[in-house]
Amino acid sequence: MPRGNWTHGELGQLTKIQLRDILRDEFKDDVSSQLNSLMISDLMARIMACQEERQKQALPEPAPAGAQTRRGRTDAPRPAGQVTVACGAASGTYPVAGKTAGEVRDTLRDVLNIDDSFEVRVNGTTVLPTHVLEAGNMLEFVKPAGTKAL
Repeated sequence: MPRGNWTHGELGQLTKIQLRDILRDEFKDDVSSQLNSLMISDLMARIMACQEERQKQALPEPAPAGAQTRRGRTDAPRPAGQVTVACGAASGTYPVAGKTAGEVRDTLRDVLNIDDSFEVRVNGTTVLPTHVLEAGNMLEFVKPAGTKAL
């Protein structure tokens, strides 16, 4: 089985044994002794939680004060803080305060199944992807509805 980030749809097409193998091989979580008592939805939720934890650990640290960015300018230090990020039924709290909504979308795209066409909202207000997040914000990626085809 390929390694990587799994979506709910992909996991839903796998057998219980295949889900057990993903947990064992990718996340070192051996559920063999509990396999008969676990439902497929329990295994899927466990895999999604493991992926989310792995993604949290992979988030880059903010640049120190005065550090050069890739565009050559210096940035002030970014505040460390938690932001709640949601996309559909998937959500989590991540240390992304000081990052733009677009940076967060790119980082969590696979974990939360975020599509580029989704609207970006902060605390219920639609914002641009360049909006800088603050600690305590609620960032949502919402699928636009009710648009008429041309």
